[in-house]
Amino acid sequence: MMYPYMTFNDGTEITHSEMKPDGQVKVYIETPDLKDGFQNASNF
Repeated sequence: MMYPYMTFNDGTEITHSEMKPDGQVKVYIETPDLKDGFQNASNF
């Protein structure tokens, strides 16, 4: 499950997962885009 962390004025949203047993956390960044719907980046 991903949890919201922060939303910027331009609509960019940062979400994160729970910490895994090995100490890792997944992070997902998504920005609305009129052409493609969303631009996104993740660390997984």
